Amino acid sequence: EALQRDSFDLILSEVRLAGADGMEALRQARTHRPDLPFIFVTRVLDEPKEVEALTNGATDYLLKNRLNRLSFTVRRAIWEAKEPNLRKIGREMEGLVELMESFESARDPVILQDLEERILFWNTGAERLYDWRKSEVLGKRVTELFPGNVSVFLNAKQEVVQRGEWKSELNLASKLGRELVIDACWTLLRNKSGKPRAILAKHTDISDRKRLESRSLRAQRMEAIGTLTGGIAHDLNNILAPVMLSTSLLRASQPGTSEFEELLQTIDTHIQRGADLIKQLLVFCRGADGKHSVLRLDQLLRGVKMYCNRVG
Repeated sequence: EALQRDSFDLILSEVRLAGADGMEALRQARTHRPDLPFIFVTRVLDEPKEVEALTNGATDYLLKNRLNRLSFTVRRAIWEAKEPNLRKIGREMEGLVELMESFESARDPVILQDLEERILFWNTGAERLYDWRKSEVLGKRVTELFPGNVSVFLNAKQEVVQRGEWKSELNLASKLGRELVIDACWTLLRNKSGKPRAILAKHTDISDRKRLESRSLRAQRMEAIGTLTGGIAHDLNNILAPVMLSTSLLRASQPGTSEFEELLQTIDTHIQRGADLIKQLLVFCRGADGKHSVLRLDQLLRGVKMYCNRVG
């Protein structure tokens, strides 16, 4: 009744109890609360009883003369109860549960997946960055959460199995659609016999850093464009200068018909327009603020018409 009525994190029991039987208590616990950790703490070593207890679902079996291990055993049992996906693999890999416990509150995402890409561990950092709750992702494949990166993840898994480690930058999207740039480091974890059993992925969000780098690169590119523009503007200025001088000399040395004067005026106008454009380019490359002026469209169209008539 107490098991059904009250909430417990763990049960500690003796094998032999006054007026009760520890094995019966274990059977009751497994019937009503199959996931509740159950640890036997006994005075006398009884190997058949130990085998029976572990076979019937006891989490651990400790002797009272080794109570220095009790805190570790209790912490491990409670953790495994909270992280059932880690229970089996944690038994094969010494120190894994403690390692995952240390990563639980880490700021950066830490993800543990088996070799079939199923997620076994998902810390609060991963919840915060990717917007997926732990209860939503445990047991799912990583590729289900990031369907746009299936081939990248498969290639990464192959490399980490072959070399033991994989590092790269990933472009991922969170559950809410936020675009992220991730510095990923994957490490292969092996069991006690040396067989590959899981992949530990540590991710660092470098999205802000990448944005700053991109802005800096754009600024450098614009600076290079400004330098190039300044050079071109000076070259154009050198080209236009003798043309402007030539029109003045033509007008002084060979005064002609009104049509000739009109043609020279058109040349002067377009040269001046080119010179103004060069000034604008120089203002741009120096980063100075330009001056706004009113554009007379009638004069511009008249000049275009005149030029077209001459060409035609």
